[in-house]
Amino acid sequence: MEKIFAHFDIKADGTSPATSNMLSIGIVFTDINGKVIKDITIDLLPREGYVGDTVSINWWLIDERRRENYLRILREGLEPSLAMQKFSDCLDEILQLSGTKNIIWVAYPLSYDLTFLQCYIDLYLDNVAISNALCLDTIVKIWKKHKDIEKYFKKWTENIQPKNHSIDNAYYQASIF
Repeated sequence: MEKIFAHFDIKADGTSPATSNMLSIGIVFTDINGKVIKDITIDLLPREGYVGDTVSINWWLIDERRRENYLRILREGLEPSLAMQKFSDCLDEILQLSGTKNIIWVAYPLSYDLTFLQCYIDLYLDNVAISNALCLDTIVKIWKKHKDIEKYFKKWTENIQPKNHSIDNAYYQASIF
């Protein structure tokens, strides 16, 4: 395969990885035609000594589905070092399956999701680098300038709605891209 796209979404308990935690990452790997190669969800326990901000924690708690997901993550999540090793193992598998090293990371919004992911890579891994990324938010804003894009956007996403779990949002983003 020439290229692999890694559509990803993270959930966190704050706005900055310097003071808060990445709690979940969902990744959908697709080929250039959008065919799903693999998906993965990794839930992470908060890092010791890092507590999310009040506004973000309240966001998790005010909605019943989000609250259930948040409490499940706190019960079942992996320690960050183990979670990031699982992430690294998944990347190794994708690279072997695809025969390419050209992974293009796609997120919505990229600046938030990639900041957390890169921070955790830097903290827990020494063999992973993200060097090619696209911001789906920017792409969608450009596309929306075309008058017919709304009908295509609706058609692409008619059976998939974003939810409160990272893997659901990663699939939603993959369907748009």
